[in-house]
Amino acid sequence: MKRVTKSVTALLLALVLSLTLLPAQALAADTAPAQTTYIGSYVNPAYAGKIGIPRRQSTLSVQTAQITQPKKAGTVYTSEAAAAADLRKQMVSRSEELVVTLRSASDDVETIALNLWNLALDHVEGSGTTGDYLRWQHTGMSGSVEGESLDSGYRYTFTYVPDTRYFDTIWFTTNAQEKALTNYIQNTILPQLSLGGKTTYQKVQAIYNWITANVKYDYSHMNDPTYWPQYTAYAAAVQKKAVCQGYANLFYRLANDAGIDCRIITGKAYNGTQTEDHAWNIVRMEDEKYYCLDATWDAGLKPENYEYFLKGLTSFSRDHRAETDKLNTPYWTQYQSRTSATDYKASSTQLPAPTVTGGNDAQGRPTLKWNAVTGAAKYEVYRARSKDGDYIKYSTVAGTSYTNTDYIEDGNTYYYKVRALDANGTAGAWSSVVSVTYKQTLPAPTVTGGNDSQGRPTLKWNAVTGAAKYEVYRARSKDGDYIKYSTVTGTSYTNTSYIEDGNTYYYKVRALKSDGTAGAWSSIVSVTYRKPAAATVASGKCGDSAAWKLDAAGTLTISGSGKTWDFIDEDWNANAPWYDVSLRLRIKKVVVEKGITYIGTLAFEDCTNMTSVSLPAGLEGMGASVFRFCENLTSVTIPDGVEYISGNFFYGCTSLKSVTLPDSLWGVGGCTFMNCTSLISVRLPEDLHDVTWHMFKGCTSLTSVTIPRGIVEVQKDAFDGCKALKNVTFTGSAADWKGVTIRPGNTALTSAAIKCTGSTVLTAPTLTLSVSKKGQPTLKWSAVSGAAGYQLWYGYDGGEGVGPYYVWLANNDKNSTSFTVSAEDLVKGRTYTFKVRAVTSSGAMGSFSKEVTFTYNPTASLAAPTVTAGLDDQGYPALTWPAVPDAARYEVYRAASEDGDFARLAAVTSNSYTNSAVLTDGAAYYYKVRALDSDGEAGPFSDVVSVTYTARPALVASGKCGDSASWKLDADGVLTITGAGPMADYGAYGPWYIAHLTDIKKVVVQEGVTTIGDYAFANLSNVTSVTIPSSITSIGAHAFEKCRLGGAVTLPEGLTVIGDFAFSGSGMASLTLPESLRTIGNSAFLYCSLRELTIPDGVTSIGTGAFCNASLTSVKLPASGVTLGDGLFQECENLTDVTLPADLTVIGPSMFENCGSLKNVTIPSGVTHIGNAAFAACEALPEIRLPDGMEALGSEAFVGCRAVTKVYIPRSLTSIGEAAFRICEGLTDVYYGGTAAEWATISVADRNDPLLNAALHCTGQSASRLDVPAMTLGEDCSDGKPTVWWPAVTGAERYEIWRAQAASDGSAPAASAYTLIVSADATFHKDTTAEADTWYYYKVRAVSGSTYSDFSQAARRYCEAPPTMDTPEITSLELDDSGKPVLTWRTVEGAARYQVFRSEDNGFSYSPMDTVLPTGSDTITWTDTTAVSGTGYYYGVGCYDDNGHYSSFGGGEWWVTAR
Repeated sequence: MKRVTKSVTALLLALVLSLTLLPAQALAADTAPAQTTYIGSYVNPAYAGKIGIPRRQSTLSVQTAQITQPKKAGTVYTSEAAAAADLRKQMVSRSEELVVTLRSASDDVETIALNLWNLALDHVEGSGTTGDYLRWQHTGMSGSVEGESLDSGYRYTFTYVPDTRYFDTIWFTTNAQEKALTNYIQNTILPQLSLGGKTTYQKVQAIYNWITANVKYDYSHMNDPTYWPQYTAYAAAVQKKAVCQGYANLFYRLANDAGIDCRIITGKAYNGTQTEDHAWNIVRMEDEKYYCLDATWDAGLKPENYEYFLKGLTSFSRDHRAETDKLNTPYWTQYQSRTSATDYKASSTQLPAPTVTGGNDAQGRPTLKWNAVTGAAKYEVYRARSKDGDYIKYSTVAGTSYTNTDYIEDGNTYYYKVRALDANGTAGAWSSVVSVTYKQTLPAPTVTGGNDSQGRPTLKWNAVTGAAKYEVYRARSKDGDYIKYSTVTGTSYTNTSYIEDGNTYYYKVRALKSDGTAGAWSSIVSVTYRKPAAATVASGKCGDSAAWKLDAAGTLTISGSGKTWDFIDEDWNANAPWYDVSLRLRIKKVVVEKGITYIGTLAFEDCTNMTSVSLPAGLEGMGASVFRFCENLTSVTIPDGVEYISGNFFYGCTSLKSVTLPDSLWGVGGCTFMNCTSLISVRLPEDLHDVTWHMFKGCTSLTSVTIPRGIVEVQKDAFDGCKALKNVTFTGSAADWKGVTIRPGNTALTSAAIKCTGSTVLTAPTLTLSVSKKGQPTLKWSAVSGAAGYQLWYGYDGGEGVGPYYVWLANNDKNSTSFTVSAEDLVKGRTYTFKVRAVTSSGAMGSFSKEVTFTYNPTASLAAPTVTAGLDDQGYPALTWPAVPDAARYEVYRAASEDGDFARLAAVTSNSYTNSAVLTDGAAYYYKVRALDSDGEAGPFSDVVSVTYTARPALVASGKCGDSASWKLDADGVLTITGAGPMADYGAYGPWYIAHLTDIKKVVVQEGVTTIGDYAFANLSNVTSVTIPSSITSIGAHAFEKCRLGGAVTLPEGLTVIGDFAFSGSGMASLTLPESLRTIGNSAFLYCSLRELTIPDGVTSIGTGAFCNASLTSVKLPASGVTLGDGLFQECENLTDVTLPADLTVIGPSMFENCGSLKNVTIPSGVTHIGNAAFAACEALPEIRLPDGMEALGSEAFVGCRAVTKVYIPRSLTSIGEAAFRICEGLTDVYYGGTAAEWATISVADRNDPLLNAALHCTGQSASRLDVPAMTLGEDCSDGKPTVWWPAVTGAERYEIWRAQAASDGSAPAASAYTLIVSADATFHKDTTAEADTWYYYKVRAVSGSTYSDFSQAARRYCEAPPTMDTPEITSLELDDSGKPVLTWRTVEGAARYQVFRSEDNGFSYSPMDTVLPTGSDTITWTDTTAVSGTGYYYGVGCYDDNGHYSSFGGGEWWVTAR
């Protein structure tokens, strides 16, 4: 196949730098500042006019603008050098946007911008990825500047941005290529060079040799200026082909990374026939002089034939001339005088090795001595921890001895070698290695360990003579790694940090002299940290004999004996005493102490911060969902003795990685480990009967599972979604595994590798089935040799969600090989599956027989009774039914639920039965009855009937409460109102108040009563529940005042009036008002604990202070047609949002006074007056918008609104009351809809200083008007940002663009919803602050001085979010043997299909060609079978997923000509 290269002819070379800044003078409130615009450009001088890339004219127009909020970088620099250093870091990391902010006294922005760029490219000695390397890998830069004037100068934010129309227009290499280059240098080149321990000359020689031997000149692209890689170190190192610049770049990179100072020099070179542009290097050698190298012209030669290696200027300049005009910074002038005129000569002689002897000084420290070496100026001493280890330079000395005084430990042996250096720093040969053992002189202290009053480890020891201080070291085990924890001057130490309760720590101590010499180690002592018991946060009972406590450390301890309660309410919600979020989220550890035998259902549900649990021996069972949603629990061990755990046990424990199940466990509920996404491996116990439905569903990390030989079946979806499951170990034989029933939804299991580790114990019986005339099934099977008994199982479909499952039907002895299934165990019409297996005397199980299937359709001899259920006079469930012909007696069965387990309750000969025993008040019971003939043959069951048993409490008191209404109070505290018509009104309290005030707990008003009288139930403080019938039309004044209605209250349809103070001070949690309601009285819900409330649209009157001092956070008022009383929400301190009726005209006094949390309120457009103190002390209100038509503002209307920064006042306002804006310290701007002259006519009363001191913006029109701009919204919204433009308006100095989001129903927003987003003299604007997938409305007006045009017609735009998927990366474009283009690209994660595009017009327009589906491999190849020979094509690829996400267009520069 013919290789076709990548074309970059469409990329841009020179980018325009457009810089806009503020004027030099400080901004003044009443003077529009002058604007200055600078236009500059910068193209890397190294490539100016040298690379023939077509240039595209800039489409940017020159704009001037007053920018009051320039974009700021994270740090504002005060020096160009610091700003340039930050810019350099961004360039090295190849950030897409390069941003720096500089504070400067200069206003020469263009010079500053270019200086910053060139300072960032300055040479950094020892760094191969900056300086010349960066300078020679970019074509130029473009950007923008935003600025503002300060009292002390100017602040500029410089943004250098690549041209976003193309890829990588600034850099010659991509980020991926730079990453590949760095990886290749670190992992391939440097290991081959092995530069460690070499002299500068040896390093330079090794690097030069590698380049000349491995990099070939790129003749194939030398005349192709569009092939940029040839200029880079990437091409030289990775592709092994480059031109001179690539050679120089790679040498620069390797030399500087090796610590050798090197530069890149450019100029002209004469190659024997002509002079051409060329690049080479200079490098600084040990003599501090620079020498010239040209790896390009020495490439391919042997080292002995090099002509341009380490040459001086005299010989090198014969055919090389450096130029200073090509580079922006003429640094060659700095180096020319420092470059040697003569060639470099490597030293031919080497100093001999010294002879070294080792020993110890008086303090036992290693000491070396050696002979003087002739010609030596100094000596280097190196040390290692082993003879063949890594030697590190420890010292350079002028004499012939050295003592190692630091980083030594008693008893350790150290290895040394020495070499001499001459006056030039040239190193001689190494000495032989000598070893010395450090022998200390200070004795070891005697240490004892203990605990202080807080349980922390404490050490004490004797004073050591000569010791200045002591070092304390600690480890986690006796033979572990000891780390220094403290240095002390005394003879004791307490370990106060990095200790955990119950952990044992190991310590050793040694003395140190004043010079730091260490003595011998003490013996090791161990101390266990015993943390004092944490304070108890909460405690209580959790079982009849079980208690709990939660301490401050987050440990929940359950102690006592027997069972805990099940922690579940009637709605299946968790109600453990620690379930309250204030306690539950504090639990980090659970400890269940010995003595507890059962842990109840939902015990630890949602304990999301719990990480560990300790369960005791002796635990026998646990309920359902015990650990559900314990998201941070990582491992659990269930103790031996537990036989069954219920469903959802570990559901949603997403961090659970391991669990240990006991061998005593024989059964588990469904969904046991569902969505345990971190679970990796599980061993199921040997006595487990089945893998239940959804048991491991969603366990995406589960890789292996061990299944016991005794398993009967794997139920529906048990392993659904276990995509990582690879290995299954079955402890039985292959024959045993064949007998296991595997239900649907277990593809992950059946696709895994099954390893059977056991052998067959007993062979499978042969099972047959016969059916009697009455439909009774009898199972028979063949006898199995060695069997002591048989297990018979039958299965049936358990319904939706559960699916079919097996039940243990019978366990027969050896002599019986048949079994007749009782009709009591069968359901008519249900299909059953049976299988049987043999069992040995020791309990070992054999293989299952094949399954047989049977549908139960009995022949009924007796009819099913028709049962009627009710309650007798004592409230007991009573059943009756007509006699069944031929019935001799009847059996009555009862269950706790309709689908529950029915147990026989009684056998009667009559056709009625009353259940008077074993009943629970309020419980529902389910019954069914069947007839039996004289032979005991049972007929079918009746339909199930249910009865709720209600115990009849004793009557306490009763009386009249209206002309036709009565009351009665029972022993349970239930006050019941019965009868017809209205209740009586009372002056202060009802007839039951004095004698039964504390007895009444519940009020039930029965149907027929029409009104609830005044004060009827007032002050019944123990009432927590009330039932109000649909016959009630009005609730009187004070009717439920101060009743503790803690739950939800629903008022019935038909109710029209709620009287004054009706629910004042009641404790209801929520309230539902009926659509029929019309009137809410004064203070009706005063001091009520309601949080949210919706008032129906039919309400026409809400009285004064109706919700005063309520706990409301939000309230929905009627849309219109309602009268609102004064002080309606006064003192509602939690209220944050409220929407007022659209037709409201007056906001009354104190309506929102002291609503300190109120943030969002829209004043309707029809409001003309706002009363005194209406919004007083609304401290969270951010801004105030008064509607057009507003006339008067009352005294103290907004007093104390401290957070308000902006006020919008309409032209219609004529008066502002006294102190209306007093204590509004945050107010900075006032926007007035009229002119300055009209503002002066408004009557503003005293004490409104914050309003008058704020900046005034008069947005109204003068007599002379401007034309309205003809605004148009741009069509291109591909990046999610709308564009607005308009023709210039004659006389306009600038334009204001206003924006608003669409209303919640999608309609156009109100005029007050628009905000000013930009004021500029441009005639277009790209809204970069717009959020994608949002409808925005825009309007524009022209401005000249204080003259404003009318707003343009508002227009809306919706911009979708930009692409959210990665762009496919094209890796090659080739021609196949028939000349057809073959395109290859890398797959994108999540892509469901790919779209190939093709262009025949130099890549300016593309057409979709083909849709390609993923193949499962990392790359995809596509052949263009429609390509015409001799035609050139450009190609690109995009991708999509199944959820509407897509990528941007990838490729575009890949071109080939078909043949």
